Amino acid sequence: MAGSRSSIFSSESFARDVVVALLALAAVEWALHRAMAPLAARNAALNAPAAASSGAPDGLAQLGAQDPGDFFTGLRSRPRPPAVVFVGDSQGMVVKDGRGPTYQRLVARALARQGGGPAAVSLHLGGANAFEQGALLLGMLEAGVTPATVFWAHSVFSLRKNEIRAELVPLWKSLPAAATDRLAVILVGGDSEPAGAAVPFSQRFLQAASLRLEEWASASASVRFSRRELSEKAAILWASPLGRLVPAALRPRTGQQRDPSASVLESSAAFAGQVTAELRGRGVRVVHYLSPIDQGADPRPFSARAEATAYPALERAVRESRGEFASWVDLLPGAYFGKYEDGSDDALHIKAAGHDTLARLFLDLLAEEAATR
Repeated sequence: MAGSRSSIFSSESFARDVVVALLALAAVEWALHRAMAPLAARNAALNAPAAASSGAPDGLAQLGAQDPGDFFTGLRSRPRPPAVVFVGDSQGMVVKDGRGPTYQRLVARALARQGGGPAAVSLHLGGANAFEQGALLLGMLEAGVTPATVFWAHSVFSLRKNEIRAELVPLWKSLPAAATDRLAVILVGGDSEPAGAAVPFSQRFLQAASLRLEEWASASASVRFSRRELSEKAAILWASPLGRLVPAALRPRTGQQRDPSASVLESSAAFAGQVTAELRGRGVRVVHYLSPIDQGADPRPFSARAEATAYPALERAVRESRGEFASWVDLLPGAYFGKYEDGSDDALHIKAAGHDTLARLFLDLLAEEAATR
């Protein structure tokens, strides 16, 4: 029996709605991909392995985009453990005026002149938060690499999230359960358990399909956009093709004030203390420091409430775990900081002169330690 006119029209209407919805989704995906491409390119460049130098080696081993397990295996195979490990985010990786090396490389060069094994290791990753940074340190210990000293950089920016990026989820899940079981951490992508030989085929098929679907979704600009903070979403939308049509004078400037929840700030600080206790138990000296911030930046990058919560919580957790704590928030004058592309103050990333200042501080701390031995 032929379908009724209403059912035919209903089917055509449904098909038309599906096509329109797919076209709309494709348009959104295209727009977000265009807006997020520069950010993805900057992150890729930031985390890319350093080019091999034809001159004397400077003694700095950088994690970059390498698999952490492979990186730690390479460190373990060297004759001596590293003297120093730096861990943090892009604040230790960017030289705003491009006129010199980072403080990590400056310290590594100074130590390399003393001979020995790899002088310094950089576990800095662009945008890395305290949970990711702590996971890298714990993974390093689990791999059998025990450095003499760890310098761990912090800010409200690095304490604001309780997420593990997809690339670090396998490392996180490989850590001892005692270190991760009770933590309220969000695993972003890659969360499917590996299928074992005893698992039925149907279940293994569903697991594999789920993993492929998650990998596809994680590559989607729309999904990656949805996982960003509200403030980051706003910045991405303003950078989209449609957002650029708005006159520059009417668009918000890049400098923004972050006000993360107190619970996340405190849990991040507590995890930093937990990792510190593990490092101290292996005889590692652990120095936590608050990275410099441009005190005159407008707007200030973090809310006063967030700073009043984060800094005391971190210091308390570090000292209770027998670590060292230093606040270098107001160490550098405003002239040592740069600007964003739109001309607004970059209160976080410093110029070469700032890296020189920090390198001298690190070398002084290392010299004081050596003098007491």
